Amino acid sequence: MASIRIILREIRRAYNTCKRNRGLVRDMSDYLKNGVYKNTPTGDSVYLVGSTRIIRDTYTSFKKIPAIARIATYFFYRYRIKKFKPGRSFFGTQLIISSSQKELKVFDFENQYVLTKYSSLEKLLKYNDNKELFAHSFNVAKTISIDEHNSIIVEQLIPHKVFDIECVFPELVLSLIKHTHSMKSAIIKSREDFKEKAIFFATRFGNSKILECLTEVPCILAHGDLWSSNVISNGTSLFVTDFERVENRYFLYDFFTYIFTEWLLNNNSSLLKNYFHGDYDKSLEEIFIDSGENYLKNKKEAYLLVFLIYYVNERWKVPSVNDERVISFLKCYIPSYFS
Repeated sequence: MASIRIILREIRRAYNTCKRNRGLVRDMSDYLKNGVYKNTPTGDSVYLVGSTRIIRDTYTSFKKIPAIARIATYFFYRYRIKKFKPGRSFFGTQLIISSSQKELKVFDFENQYVLTKYSSLEKLLKYNDNKELFAHSFNVAKTISIDEHNSIIVEQLIPHKVFDIECVFPELVLSLIKHTHSMKSAIIKSREDFKEKAIFFATRFGNSKILECLTEVPCILAHGDLWSSNVISNGTSLFVTDFERVENRYFLYDFFTYIFTEWLLNNNSSLLKNYFHGDYDKSLEEIFIDSGENYLKNKKEAYLLVFLIYYVNERWKVPSVNDERVISFLKCYIPSYFS
């Protein structure tokens, strides 16, 4: 009986997903030039770009087939296909729904546009305002049009080329220097806020003498999610996307987010090694000067620890398997934490 309930639940979910995806693309067709998606049943694919993992509730549909066949196709793709090639598209349409199931992107490769539908006007306006703030120091996609009534923004689609993480990072750091310089008058020193975060971190991972040496922390308007999936290279320039997490944070937050996320998600420690080797010292000195601080080469572990404290407080409030990763990271790159 339980098996039947599970099957019925999956059929209902497949049907609702199909209905939702088709309706969304049809509703958006008026916002893309030449009516690429206008009034046609869509062949769409929902998946995480750059990964072979199909997102939960992935559904693949085809034109002019009955609902029962679409449901069968859903089950086939969900449970039978072991690998799904990134970049594959159906009838020129890629529809990507965010993990929250509330926001999505539609890519129009013919006209080189990308349309984003936000769950609310507030989120759209916040995104656009943040994008304008960062446009002074980073390359960002040009805005084609904004529909506030439907919370939709159409932007220039940047042709993406695979890039070497280690090679492009110094260029990204140059943009971080520009950003810090443009924001230096707005930098604030945070003591109590950081103290609370440090106590939370110590409670979770054990107290440490190194924490006693950390006092005031300069905070700046930070991107908040700056890593390789939010950086696009067209072969000559880097463009930054995804401005939903922008807020005041530790002034090295973006610098370390890129480095740490490469280690965490891509098992790539090359940037961390470069940091400790001193490859970025000159750039960091400039960032520190604009932040009203002195860069001390023997404090690399402390700078990294401050970032990790902010990151854990923001991303991993509840103890989980990530705690083991944090401990592993501390032992490997901030060994003074346990001394």
